[in-house]
Amino acid sequence: MKPTTKRHQDITEVLDKPFTIRVDGKPIPAVEGESVLSALLASNIR
Repeated sequence: MKPTTKRHQDITEVLDKPFTIRVDGKPIPAVEGESVLSALLASNIR
């Protein structure tokens, strides 16, 4: 399933392997090596 949330706060282009995490049932795009907090903030979720 593709994430429905877009990453808005990335400072640089995502170069590492992307994948999806689920938070409260919502798919969130993440990148290998980043923290869960970073993935949430990049998707503008606070």
